[in-house]
Amino acid sequence: MVLLIARFYQNFSGERTYFVFYLIPLVLFGASAVRYASLNQVAGDMLADLFSGAAGIVLLYLSLLLFRLMMTGRK
Repeated sequence: MVLLIARFYQNFSGERTYFVFYLIPLVLFGASAVRYASLNQVAGDMLADLFSGAAGIVLLYLSLLLFRLMMTGRK
């Protein structure tokens, strides 16, 4: 959803939002879900936990960048 917001903002504001980088958390969360499903677990796998954590950190960083870009005053 945030990817679509970033793409929309880039298209109408003309400012670069790097919305393509939002695919990184999507892939990492997907890899985590596939890993958990293949092990028939909900939690406790180190690799899947690392994928989820990395995806969360990247998504948080990108979301904060987008927030800052959208909320800063224009001159």
